[in-house]
Amino acid sequence: MQKGVIKTMKFISPLFVLLLIIPLAACAQMHGSEKLMGNEAGGRTVGFAAKSRNMSADVSYSSQGGAIPDQRMLRKSASLGLEVDEEEIEATSAKASALVSGAGGTTERSTRNPDGSYYLDFRVPSDRLDHTLASLEELGEPVSRSAQVVDVTNQAIDLDAKITNLRGLRDRMRALLDRASKIDEILKIERELNRIQTQLDSLEGQRKRLTRDVAMSSLGLRLDPAESEMILGPLGYVGAGAWWLIEKLFIIRR
Repeated sequence: MQKGVIKTMKFISPLFVLLLIIPLAACAQMHGSEKLMGNEAGGRTVGFAAKSRNMSADVSYSSQGGAIPDQRMLRKSASLGLEVDEEEIEATSAKASALVSGAGGTTERSTRNPDGSYYLDFRVPSDRLDHTLASLEELGEPVSRSAQVVDVTNQAIDLDAKITNLRGLRDRMRALLDRASKIDEILKIERELNRIQTQLDSLEGQRKRLTRDVAMSSLGLRLDPAESEMILGPLGYVGAGAWWLIEKLFIIRR
């Protein structure tokens, strides 16, 4: 009986050792792979989730399928209304224009209305818009203020794609024109080239205006004469006193 048990244990021991070695070897292999990945990533173990996050942050896409620039294109505009003394309204208009010029902007239009108010249309660098508004508010009594921001990134992407396609089509038409030999073919290609060039010029003009609107914000300023305070003269004080006396004859207490 003891001999049978001993033989069985002799058979099981190598099998047990073999089963123990296989998992240890697998663990060692996995550890070596993780260490290798860590060395390739600058000494850190990079998991799949971390790598996926890094890849997704490289570029994003618009709903139209075009790549969105890293910096969003924002078109800003603002308007401000001030009340100033009627005698100072013209001088205040000049001060406002000088202030905008000092901020790197320009005066696009200056209009004096029949009611004595002024309206000025400025272009101001977008990164200086808030500072310019705050400075203009100090020239009078603010009565209104508004601001608007529009994201035009996708619009710029669409214009760029259309311009690229039209330029390619124009180049292909020019190549066909060089190979054309018949008069009717030449006239037909030239008409098509003129149509493409007209459309291309229009799109390029829109793209330039869009770039300008993003770089230089629109700022409207309205200057209204403040209502003058009524001051009683000598006869006015006499009349006011007489009215007070008559009122007290009929009404003692309210």
